[in-house]
Amino acid sequence: MSQNLYDSTGVLELSAVTPLIRALFKGFGLDEHHPGDGQVFISRMSENSPPSWQDILEELRDLAESLDIDVPLGDEWFAGEYLQVIARHYGADSDPVLARLLATYQFTDAADLDTVYRVAERIDDGHGLKAMKIEGCWHSDRPRLFEFGGDCSYYSRQVKLESNTTNAVEFGAKLNSALVAGDAAAASAHIQSEFNKIVASIQDDQMRGQVSDLLRVAMMQQLSTSTLAEAIRHRGHTVSVWSGLDAISAIEADIDTSDLSEDQIERLAYSLMERGSKQLLDDVANQGNASLAQLWIECKDQLLEDVRAGESESSQP
Repeated sequence: MSQNLYDSTGVLELSAVTPLIRALFKGFGLDEHHPGDGQVFISRMSENSPPSWQDILEELRDLAESLDIDVPLGDEWFAGEYLQVIARHYGADSDPVLARLLATYQFTDAADLDTVYRVAERIDDGHGLKAMKIEGCWHSDRPRLFEFGGDCSYYSRQVKLESNTTNAVEFGAKLNSALVAGDAAAASAHIQSEFNKIVASIQDDQMRGQVSDLLRVAMMQQLSTSTLAEAIRHRGHTVSVWSGLDAISAIEADIDTSDLSEDQIERLAYSLMERGSKQLLDDVANQGNASLAQLWIECKDQLLEDVRAGESESSQP
């Protein structure tokens, strides 16, 4: 029977190692002198038992006493209750994210680094915690299939991003199956799923929306004319950002298109997107209110003239 083990190491990026950091991360192999330059070492090693919330509670109790915080005698308090009074001491009790975490999380059994980091991030006793980076691996005492692998995570106030080798293998297999089957829609869906995970790692709602909008514009700029025409024909993609209107809707809402061929409408829409791409990027970056509908009104005469001139030229022998 094989023995499977898991080890991980990482760093906290911070301004100073404080009593709260020591209380929360002592059980994770905290080495405040290594590697230095604003980073301190933490780990979870298979030869050591992971810290429990009971272990951390003992550290928090000592910290509360050193801060002259009144706490009840005995062991009737849990780690979460000590964290509440410590948060109040440092003026963090009004933080809604911390309040929700302390009210809903069960501080029992083994302590997980994700929650420990989130607590430290929200209660600042001068540590200035900026981020946590972790890399870990699974290994076995026998060379058995798929009992080796790794994972990594990056946590900060702005980003919570996790990945592992199992996901990479599974994603590759799904994408390959879709491509072998000639199923472009499925392949696109798998890639979109990975894209969504990365965007979802951005914690601020407004910033997440802006980044998503800018990425979609950048992706549209990479499309060829034929690919864009196909996307517009099926109306399955948004070809503008911010306003939520697409190029076809902007055109059809303003003029009677009954005298235009489908190909002409597609070329109009592509020209509109091409004309507006830089303006849209600038307006999104500045939180403006750009829309293809407004841009269409401003330049429709020239675009219509160009499209009809092109049709006339193509019809000449």
